[in-house]
Amino acid sequence: EKARLAEVGAGLIHCPTSNTFIGSGLFDLSGLTQDGQRVGLATDTGGGSSFSMLHTMAAAYEVAQLRGDAIHPAQLIWLATAGSARTLHAETQTGSLAPGKMADITVLNLASTPAIAQRRARANDIWEAVFPTIMMGDDRAIRAVWVAGKPAT
Repeated sequence: EKARLAEVGAGLIHCPTSNTFIGSGLFDLSGLTQDGQRVGLATDTGGGSSFSMLHTMAAAYEVAQLRGDAIHPAQLIWLATAGSARTLHAETQTGSLAPGKMADITVLNLASTPAIAQRRARANDIWEAVFPTIMMGDDRAIRAVWVAGKPAT
């Protein structure tokens, strides 16, 4: 299956809440990326349980932990942005803040709850500051959203 996916240039979008909800297994993120597969991260409420990318990133982290793999917060952000854009062959249009791209931006509040603020205050670097929001954040963690360079309402 992996060889055939690579042969046809398929992209894989991981939705950990869908996999766990329907009991279809634990996605081999580490193995598939090491094999050179294009992988992104997204929600799937047809089988999953949330529209929240923060919840989806947290679930991806937990699934990887169950497989014995640790995912760095930077990788989770990459999978949800540039990785998904690359998987959809849209990396020239979106997925990063490079000049000329669509400027789809989510601004996070890294102190959205007292528990998250407490963890952020003890962080030694940006990734230790972002990680609590990924794992415990909800709609209160979204400070602003911009789509194609315009504020979303």
